[in-house]
Amino acid sequence: MACGAFAVTSPEDSGHSAPGARAYLLTAQKDAEQLKQNFTGKQLLEQIAIVRARTGDFEGAVQIVQGIYPMGGAALKEIGHGMAAAGRAAEAKALAKNLPGGEGDTLRAMVAEAEAQAGSIDAALMTAKTIGASEVKRYAMQSIAAEQVKRGHLVAAREIFRAWPEPQPGPPATPALLADRVTAAIAEAQTSNDVQAALKTASSIRDMDQEIDTYFDIAFHPASTGDIAHAEVALVQLQNVLGPHRASYPMVYLLAKLGRMPEALKMARAVLGSDPEARNAYAKSLTTIAIFEAEGGDAKAARKTVAEIGVNYRKPGDMTDFLRREALLDVAHAQTNTGDPVGAIETLRGILPDPSPLISGDPELAERAYAWAKAGEFPKALAVVNQMHKGSGGLVPRERTDTIRAVAAVQANTGQDESAAQWAKIFPDPVDRAAAFLGIAEGLLGKTGIESRNSSHINLGANCSPSWRPRQLMHAARGCAMV
Repeated sequence: MACGAFAVTSPEDSGHSAPGARAYLLTAQKDAEQLKQNFTGKQLLEQIAIVRARTGDFEGAVQIVQGIYPMGGAALKEIGHGMAAAGRAAEAKALAKNLPGGEGDTLRAMVAEAEAQAGSIDAALMTAKTIGASEVKRYAMQSIAAEQVKRGHLVAAREIFRAWPEPQPGPPATPALLADRVTAAIAEAQTSNDVQAALKTASSIRDMDQEIDTYFDIAFHPASTGDIAHAEVALVQLQNVLGPHRASYPMVYLLAKLGRMPEALKMARAVLGSDPEARNAYAKSLTTIAIFEAEGGDAKAARKTVAEIGVNYRKPGDMTDFLRREALLDVAHAQTNTGDPVGAIETLRGILPDPSPLISGDPELAERAYAWAKAGEFPKALAVVNQMHKGSGGLVPRERTDTIRAVAAVQANTGQDESAAQWAKIFPDPVDRAAAFLGIAEGLLGKTGIESRNSSHINLGANCSPSWRPRQLMHAARGCAMV
C-alpha cells in the first residue's frame, strides 16, 4: 500500500463484533467487483479478502482469491494462518487443491508455517512435503527450521537450513560460505528468544560480510520490539566488528531508534559522499533521525534535521527540495500517529509546492486528510480527499484509495461507522466506495490509522512492527553501503 501499513487488532480486542464488519465488507466487495478487470480493483479485492479472513470468513476470502489470480498471496497468508489457528488445517489443505496456478502451494506453506509456530513440527513437516514449487517449499522449510531453533532443536534445524539454503546470485557457494549462511540463519532465529545466544552463535561466522549482516539482524530485532538493553548489547558487538571508520544508513537507523541522536547525526554526516547513492543515503539517514525525533515529541528538532538535507551538497538542485518535502511528510505522519495531528498540519503548511507539473501533490493532501481525520475533523478530511486525483484508464492513484480507506477507518473506530457509511455512499465512483466501506469494516475491527508511510526514498515509517524483517532494510540500503 502506498501510504503504508495499517495497524489492526483482532475483533476480540477491538470491542466490536465481526458481523457488522462483514456487512460492510460485502458492500465493498460488490463495488470492487465492478473493477475486477483492472489493477486497482484487484488490489482492493485482495485487501477485502484479507479482512474477511480476519473475521473468520475463510471460504469467502478463498473465493475472492480464486478470482484475482495471480494476485492474492497476502490474503493466502491470512487464510492459512487463520485456519490453522482455528484447528482447520485439514480444511485449508483441501481448499488448496482448488486454487489456480501455484496458489495452492502458497496456502500449504502458510499452513505449515502456522503449524510450526504452534509447536506442531511433525505436522508442519508433513504439510511441507506436499508442496511442489521448490521456492515455496524452501520458505516453508526455513520457517519450520526457525521454529525448531526457538525450541532448542538446533541439530534438526541446521540440517533443514543446509538442505534449503537461501539462493544467492553468482557461482555456487563454497562449503565454508554455506556453513556460515546456515549459522547466520540459526543466529537470526535465536534472536526472538535469546539475544545473547544469537550473538554467541554469530561470533563463529567466518565471512566478515555475513557476520556484519547477521549482527545487524540481531540488533534490529530487540530495537524494533523496544528491548533497548539487548539492542545496546548487540550494538556494542556490531561496532566492534565494524570498526570506527565504517558509517552506514542501517547503523544510523539503529542509533536513532535507541535515542542516541548526536551519534546518529554524526554518522549520517559521515555517510555523505560525492556520488548520488551516498547523497541519497545521507538524505535517508537524516529523514530517519527526523522521524524518531518527531515520534519523541520534538517536532522542532525534526524540522531542523530535515533542513540539513542538501546543505552539504555542492549542487543541491531540485532533488534536494523533493527529498526535503518527502522528509517533512514523514515527520508530519509521525506527529499524527503520536497524538499531534494539529502539529502535523502545521508541519505540512511549511512544505513548499513543487513547481514541476509532473509531481503530484497527492502525498501532501493524503497526509493532510489523515491528520484532520485523526483530529476528529472528518468534514475537513473529506474536503481534502476530494482535491486528490481520481486517475483514469482503470488506474487510480493509491494515495486516494488509501486515504479514503484510512479516513473511513478512523471514523468507524470512534463508533461513527454509520456516519462514515453515509458519506461513503455519496461517492459516484465504485473504487472510492469500495475503499471507504473496506475502511469502515477495518475500523470496526480495530484499525486506528496508517502505521507508516511508504515514501519514495525511504521505506521506514513512524513505527516498525515486531514482524518487520531487518534484512529488508539491509538490502534496501545496499546503495548506502559502508563508506
